[in-house]
Amino acid sequence: MKLSATELSDNLDVLIKVIDTKITGDKKRKLSQLHSDWGDRIAVAPASMKTNYHNAFAGGYVLHVLNVVKAVGLVADSWKKMGVNLDFTQEEMYFSAICHDLGKMGTEEEEYYLPCEEQWMLKKGQLYVMNPRLQYMKVAERSIMTLQRRGIVMTEKEYLSIKLHDGLYEDSNKAYLISYSEDYALKTYLPHVLHQADMIAAKSEEKK
Repeated sequence: MKLSATELSDNLDVLIKVIDTKITGDKKRKLSQLHSDWGDRIAVAPASMKTNYHNAFAGGYVLHVLNVVKAVGLVADSWKKMGVNLDFTQEEMYFSAICHDLGKMGTEEEEYYLPCEEQWMLKKGQLYVMNPRLQYMKVAERSIMTLQRRGIVMTEKEYLSIKLHDGLYEDSNKAYLISYSEDYALKTYLPHVLHQADMIAAKSEEKK
């Protein structure tokens, strides 16, 4: 997919409006400032590196985040309709959805994705590569670090949801998601709801 400069700008404006309407207080101010400071980078960032993944094109990141924001509300509604008493606030849910992949923006100094220049890789559908100048870090962990560096304080549920949003596709999440004792089981549903929303969004994007 190829988005025009106007579409890239308009999609970023929609995301900033979501922050303005779904997030409150100091958290909204700092998150809005982050998206303003990194606006150009966020607007053109892809959501992944390869064409057989989701949204591997300029502007794909913003579209993915907007799809997760949409999906997370639908997933939460489904849980409620099935009689589950959800234990998190709307703001916690939308904050987690907005920030779950923020690590894909890299650092203040370095972008996360760079255009691929190797012809043999391009022929296989790899349009981007990870920036070799960045310290290796899982996306979820970099998302949390970015928020921390910006002084954006998360609740425990938001932290866990961002960290665990890849579910069992990430081996390091097993200790949180597979428990043989009630004492060690997750005490919030939000990580499950966000993971399902992320999967729905990604799979719908792959089909397009």
